[in-house]
Amino acid sequence: MSVYSAAPSHAIGVWLLAVLFGLFVLKGAFALLLWAASRRPAVMTLPAQVCARHAVAAPLPNRPGQCARHYSATFQLTPQQRLEVAVSAAQYRALHEGDRGYVHLRGTKYLRFTPAPAANAPHPQPTGQLPPP
Repeated sequence: MSVYSAAPSHAIGVWLLAVLFGLFVLKGAFALLLWAASRRPAVMTLPAQVCARHAVAAPLPNRPGQCARHYSATFQLTPQQRLEVAVSAAQYRALHEGDRGYVHLRGTKYLRFTPAPAANAPHPQPTGQLPPP
């Protein structure tokens, strides 16, 4: 009769298999995160001028007397190119028509507008009408 008793060998095998499977899943998740990060568009910074701000109030169908507000801003990038984006209420309040600075975009998503210092502000001139859609 043996003095010490060892755990059954199948319990160690199951535990080892679970650890290996967990490591495999973690390695796959890490590889997926790296792949997703590499496919994310870079942040573009473009000189622009705020040429319009829009606030639209739409009535809520199930709540009489209440409305949802949607905000947007139009930026003049070049004399021929304008960009209209949806903005939050806080971003809407911070923008003023005529402000010059830099629009930060990730792909087609608007991130923020950074006003330029007065002496170094870019000078795109808003001219003409919006191009047809």
